[in-house]
Amino acid sequence: MRLMFIDFDGVLHPVENANLQGGHFCWLPILVKMLEHYDDVRVVVHSSWRYEYTDQELRELLGPLGGALIGSAPRMRREHAIESVLLANKTLLTSHLVLDDDAREFTSSKLNLVLCQPHLGLSDVKVQTAVESWLWRTKPHAQANSRTKLPRGFGETILYLDYDGVLHHENVLWHPSRGAYAGPPGFRLFEHAPLLEELLSPYPQMRIVLSTAWVRTYGCYGSAKRLPPGLRARVIGATFHSHMDRATFVAKPRGQQVIEDVLRRCPYAWMALDDVDEGWNSEMKANVVITDERLGISAPGTVQAIKPLLERIHAKNSGA
Repeated sequence: MRLMFIDFDGVLHPVENANLQGGHFCWLPILVKMLEHYDDVRVVVHSSWRYEYTDQELRELLGPLGGALIGSAPRMRREHAIESVLLANKTLLTSHLVLDDDAREFTSSKLNLVLCQPHLGLSDVKVQTAVESWLWRTKPHAQANSRTKLPRGFGETILYLDYDGVLHHENVLWHPSRGAYAGPPGFRLFEHAPLLEELLSPYPQMRIVLSTAWVRTYGCYGSAKRLPPGLRARVIGATFHSHMDRATFVAKPRGQQVIEDVLRRCPYAWMALDDVDEGWNSEMKANVVITDERLGISAPGTVQAIKPLLERIHAKNSGA
């Protein structure tokens, strides 16, 4: 059994909605969707709401998630209440996760805590990724069950890589027999690939997922072949694959295409290089470097923007 401890305010709805009629649990469907394939996860409420409602009333409030609720944490300091529940269930428990929006409630660092922003809660992509990662990582027999394969890149560091406007000029021409070729005079296809290879050389653990439109024409393997060997060896997949509906995928902005892949792969950390500034919300933009569509990553100041992001991801991955 796995236990998920849930606060309500700042997790299932914004803190400012806590006292608004009809403003409760607006992000509950997100959690219901994430848990729909995990029958072993049980829920314990540690919200202050447990002081005002019985467990049966809480089940009714949680709707589709009510069946997973096994009760409420005791009436004591939040951290101690959760620890007491874990102790009482230690013979049955395999893992736990705590969702809360207030770090002041937790001081010992003994609990597996995912901290939400009070105004974003479960709508925050970073929180969703952390929850999905825990669900995959701790699933019973996940490693032994051949039918349950972790996606490539799970728990690793990933660079989402566009081609046009990043590794060369964005104006690439196409011909039925010749294929892709550079358009404007003075530019070459993949002319900035050696620069990217140099930037990534201190980070051998960094994997690449192709977010470029090239994949829809050449496939992942065919697109990766265009890269120099050092970059090609890092490629583990693409945001688009043949099982997807092409029209539906193309209709989505680039940021949405990438974040859906992030939620599927659950990387430990990720970043993106792209010349398309569409669909990246404010939370995601900290992970994205938008490049000049003509000069790509060779544009003045771009390398200086990429390096600190790589260093931050490396520091997080190494536990520094």
